Amino acid sequence: MKTVNQLLSASQKRFILFLIFISNLSPFATGQNPINQFYIDSIQTKLKENYAEAKNYFLKNKNNLNPNCYITFLSTSLDKKDISSYKIIFQKFVRDFGYTLDVIDTLYPNNFIYNVKHKNLLKWSMDISKKYHLLWLKNHYVENQINVELMKIFQIDQNIRNLNILRCQPDSNCFLKAWDQDDYSNIKKIKELCKLTNRFPNPYDFGIDAQKAELIIVHNLKNRDTYKQTWTELGSYIEAAYRDGKLNSTLFLIYDQSLIMFENTQYYGTAKNHPSINDPDISKRAKDYKL
Repeated sequence: MKTVNQLLSASQKRFILFLIFISNLSPFATGQNPINQFYIDSIQTKLKENYAEAKNYFLKNKNNLNPNCYITFLSTSLDKKDISSYKIIFQKFVRDFGYTLDVIDTLYPNNFIYNVKHKNLLKWSMDISKKYHLLWLKNHYVENQINVELMKIFQIDQNIRNLNILRCQPDSNCFLKAWDQDDYSNIKKIKELCKLTNRFPNPYDFGIDAQKAELIIVHNLKNRDTYKQTWTELGSYIEAAYRDGKLNSTLFLIYDQSLIMFENTQYYGTAKNHPSINDPDISKRAKDYKL
């Protein structure tokens, strides 16, 4: 059984880890989703100011936290030389959310991997990855297969942007048409994956690799020719995942940004200064979704 880890090059794994890190820092990464806001309000702002208090809070409430937050905490625990906490959280990160650290990661280490190596925890972390990742795969067979397909779609998405599969100049109509067609084709593939479990791929249920779906959707939401089709295909799945606390409000915000840019209106009321917020339906929607 192939895993996402086997399909990733070292550079791709570094890029995805970077996305995890950025998602924790972005001011748009939390919105008012209770689970994500719980982490930001109670832990992230305290990690540097009062690590002991933040650690205690994290360890007590780790079952309710966004999996994307784990990298931030693990990095900080290493900086603070808190090896025991690092080991507790790292094991949960692998066992519950499918994270892996293997020899490929060590070829071109990012700051997190370098810190693990510097603290002489590389062998231990790799051994734990092998042990608990197999358990995660056993308990998440379908989710792993979906992640493998997501990785294939993600690679297509990146190839489009790297111009590796296009047979035309980047400033030509041919290029733009091919870009739109391939991007929207990816959205339809993601919808088919959603149908398999009737759930939007998210890091809580599908492991940390599932967040690639969001990046692909963002590319489509920012495109004049695909943003509406994208929400028509996937909006209901995104809304359901958000209401379950499995996604933050980023996709709502980006969809509203595109509506404002292309139609001078919005749907979810994330732009409080835009005149459309006075529309009763939009303001009610913003209240219902806590945006």
